[in-house]
Amino acid sequence: MQELLSRLTPEDAHLLSRKQKIILVNSIRPNGKGITFVALKALHQFGDLSTLGALKRWKFNQLALPLNPAVRIGLDDCIAAIEARIAANQSDSQLLRPAAPTDKADTYLRPVTHKPDENAETLLRAEVGEKRK
Repeated sequence: MQELLSRLTPEDAHLLSRKQKIILVNSIRPNGKGITFVALKALHQFGDLSTLGALKRWKFNQLALPLNPAVRIGLDDCIAAIEARIAANQSDSQLLRPAAPTDKADTYLRPVTHKPDENAETLLRAEVGEKRK
């Protein structure tokens, strides 16, 4: 299992279900034994919002227990990587303008007050000096 997990890449995220990802979170041990570091590396590669919550809960529950410093660093790196991935995905899906009209929609779009010059020669070259007629 360790060998298979270490081979996973972000493109392989679809191979594991949400439940399997949570099992990986639950396989993390405070002392670093077992598949702790392999699980952290795999979650670092393809962790999502559900695993982020589970990782944060796991970390909170371990506050009273002695935690191996390497596990703490790996866990913090994993959480930071997942948060960055989520933020990047959210910014890709954000609209630059509202999807529904707002109260002052006329301030966003202004009507054309004059007809633009549609002469192809003018449109395709930079204007230098006077306009030719």
